Amino acid sequence: MAHVPFAPRLGEAWFRLTLSGATPGEPTFLMFDGACGPGAVLFNLELGMTSAFQMFYTG
Repeated sequence: MAHVPFAPRLGEAWFRLTLSGATPGEPTFLMFDGACGPGAVLFNLELGMTSAFQMFYTG
């Protein structure tokens, strides 16, 4: 489960995410969509479907 202890604020250059309940050594990905638009629900996750959708491998 991801937690955002320091929520992003408009104009800020950074924010932090923490992850709990993950198995050490398992692949993890950070996925987010910076635009509003239609989404798709897959495996109980809502994924963005806009051109602003980004996914990063975090190791």
